[in-house]
Amino acid sequence: MDHNMLIFLMLEIAAVGTFLSVGLKLPYFAFFGKDAGIEAKDPPMNMLIGMGIAAFLCILLGVYPSLLYNILPYPAAVADYAPYASGHLIGTLQLMLFTYAGFLLLKKKLHPENTISLDTDWFYRKGSVLFTWFINNPLARGAQWTADAAIVVKNFAAWFSKNPAEALSIIIDRICLLMLNISQGTSTAAQTAEDMINDRRKNYPGEPVRRDPIGVSVLLGTLFLFAYLIYVEIRDYSVYAVIALVLIAVFTGIGMRIREMMRTAG
Repeated sequence: MDHNMLIFLMLEIAAVGTFLSVGLKLPYFAFFGKDAGIEAKDPPMNMLIGMGIAAFLCILLGVYPSLLYNILPYPAAVADYAPYASGHLIGTLQLMLFTYAGFLLLKKKLHPENTISLDTDWFYRKGSVLFTWFINNPLARGAQWTADAAIVVKNFAAWFSKNPAEALSIIIDRICLLMLNISQGTSTAAQTAEDMINDRRKNYPGEPVRRDPIGVSVLLGTLFLFAYLIYVEIRDYSVYAVIALVLIAVFTGIGMRIREMMRTAG
């Protein structure tokens, strides 16, 4: 037993705790404790049958322990073990009597109280507060922002699809008006141009078919042909050249549109 002394002591402590909790504390406070005014009812039949089977097995193994010993993995180790020998009975009675004496001395301290016992659930109980806050605040706000952004995109797509040409023209005019306000500040021409854009938005979508002069198509075809020639002839710098060409075309178009807006507003 020397090399198993630690395990032996742990089993003894477990036996003391089991007898103290189930054999003394539970029956005492159940039958002699303060009446809580709770009306007890007989348990259902399935619980009575289950408890009866458990009680029968406890009595059976107590009277005939060999039924348990014969199925142990090392039957030779318990072949000569006599559970009801005088030494075992005296040791068990001493253990139970000293446990009962400790219960009488500490009976008031053993009275059940409402408290939170620290256990392994402490980590996820405390972590659940942070997790709940994350779910109800950042994650919920992010989900709401995502839903709002999706609604904005959906509404814009529905608005744009009614008359793409007119919608694109309004967007370009808005950009040109912004650049005009940045460069010249708020002026009469800018205010007039803004009023015209607002009127176009009120009348949107208007006529979905728009006729542009043939010169626009010729200009676009020329730009694409010029970009292709740059890509073929100047392959090493073709990407930068095309980007520069696109930027020049964009800013040139914006400048022309701004002048047209000022002329129309004037």
